[in-house]
Amino acid sequence: MVEIGRLSVVERRIARAFSSGAVVDLREEGEDPRDGASWDARRRVRGEVLRWLLLAGTADEGEVAALRVRGACVTGVLDLRYSEVPCPIVLADCHFTETPALYGARMRQLNLSRSHLPALEAATLHVDGVLRLTGCHIAGETKLGGARIAGALFADDAVLDGPVQLHHATVQDDLWAIGLHAPGGLRLSGATIGGQANLIRAHLGSPAEPPHNSTPPAETPPDQTPHDGAHPGETPPSETPSGETPPGETPPGETPPGETAAGERAPGRTPHDGTPPGETPPGETPTGETPPGETPSGATPPDRTPHDGTPPSETPPGETPPGQTPPGEAPPGETAPGETAPGETAPGRGPRGAGSGDGMALDAESLSVGSNVLADDLRAFGQIELRGARIPGRLVLTGARLSHPGRTALRASSCTIGELWMRHAHPVEGLVSVRRSRIDVLELRADTWADGVRLAGLTYTALNPPLPPSERLAMLDRDMDGHVPHSYEQLAADYRNRGDESAARTVQLARLRRHRRTLPWYARTWGLLQDVTVGYGYRPRRAAAWLVALLTAGTLAYGLHHPEPLKADEHPAFNPLFYTLDLLLPIIDFGQERSFKPAGAHQWLAYALVLLGWILATTIIAGTSRALSRQ
Repeated sequence: MVEIGRLSVVERRIARAFSSGAVVDLREEGEDPRDGASWDARRRVRGEVLRWLLLAGTADEGEVAALRVRGACVTGVLDLRYSEVPCPIVLADCHFTETPALYGARMRQLNLSRSHLPALEAATLHVDGVLRLTGCHIAGETKLGGARIAGALFADDAVLDGPVQLHHATVQDDLWAIGLHAPGGLRLSGATIGGQANLIRAHLGSPAEPPHNSTPPAETPPDQTPHDGAHPGETPPSETPSGETPPGETPPGETPPGETAAGERAPGRTPHDGTPPGETPPGETPTGETPPGETPSGATPPDRTPHDGTPPSETPPGETPPGQTPPGEAPPGETAPGETAPGETAPGRGPRGAGSGDGMALDAESLSVGSNVLADDLRAFGQIELRGARIPGRLVLTGARLSHPGRTALRASSCTIGELWMRHAHPVEGLVSVRRSRIDVLELRADTWADGVRLAGLTYTALNPPLPPSERLAMLDRDMDGHVPHSYEQLAADYRNRGDESAARTVQLARLRRHRRTLPWYARTWGLLQDVTVGYGYRPRRAAAWLVALLTAGTLAYGLHHPEPLKADEHPAFNPLFYTLDLLLPIIDFGQERSFKPAGAHQWLAYALVLLGWILATTIIAGTSRALSRQ
């Protein structure tokens, strides 16, 4: 139990403001919350005091209580595990010396914008409104697995050094992470986002630190209306416009009621040191309070365990936090049998840290989104896992750079996606797997998936932009699964839907040529013969060219040297053209072949024409029937 008489000056100021929901702003111009450990001791607030206010504080009559503090250094652990906080919390631009413990808590609204935290323990957190991590710097893990957020989650321009765990979380509105830097990767496996996810200009798995910007980032994205009801250019009801004094606070230059201005003497006070009766002179520690940097009485030091054996940031023994993987079970994002490419994470292992260069940049397996995933200019260094994701709108990767050389850079197997936009993305450095996915519109350049692909079972309605078959076929040749007939059928169907039958036949011909490589030598010989003569039935003009060439050769040869008749007195007039046709066409009989008998080299020419005629007829019939059956 915290006694009011033992509160410091700033803690009493916060306590007075809490009952009316007023803002206590301790910020100084040009400071960085990451340097909060060096701030003046008069800005230090104990975490146990804030906990007492949130759980036991009351509101003034006719007012709504709220904790709104900016620019404070919160010492000790703010322990709100399993608690229900009935009022909104704003701890913006603050520095936390210890990791807040929010596991299983339920609160109205939480705003930690631009604050510095060692880590965030908030698995299974329930927020009835908006959760704001805009511009935050969290040095360790951000644990929000299984969290339930009724409003939106804002993490624009946040720097979250450790893994960001949002697996199995539910965000009923939008996820805003524009400009997010997460070197440890982002975990969204099994998460549900009711609106859209915004990862524009995000850096995932990148060890590079973003350039320092002293200007605080905007908490609300441009042209968007905050969920607290304020419109762009207006101040939310829970905050105070710039230049105005919050209710219950004292304007700059004035003295709060009941306190004495600097340089003035209050009645009953001793003038030699200027210290009010009952308060501690500057530089000394009040009786019963803990000096800065030491552990408060009754609290547990960061490196020690409380009496129940459970560290403040961990779950009690025998319990598994909802949204996290119980021992002995495989974490989401494991590689299923048959899905592991060379050099990928073997089954039975969880994803590694993305900062190591061989881990997961974005784990969004089985992610469910209400509309779109916008990831323009995304930078991902590691694997992007989207297996089983459901995105009914657009997945936009325009200008994105995905890099995981020698391993899987993008796995979007068994997905359902409305539109996938990668037309202006950089060539992916690594393998792309989209097996068994259904995509309505695929916007993709021919060289975007340059390293290797897995396309078995991929279905799409339209493939844009329209490109020559030779450019599209190059991607199919890079399929790591070898000859996949369905991929060629899909591409041919796309050209056919556009009315380009010639391109569709080219794709079908390429499919048969690719298949020929897998056959034994005798089947390859027969296939090559069909290809050379009639293009497997997809090149009918080639058959006509062969027929004209053979007919011309035979006509010239037999026109210059007429064969002798079999019966001198019973034979029709010799016609070299129809005699050659009689030799070439197995079925048609003009009566020339059985009336004349060539000799010497011309006899061998006749045998060759008959043989070529049968081969030509057979390949034409086989190829034509195959082409008709495919159509």
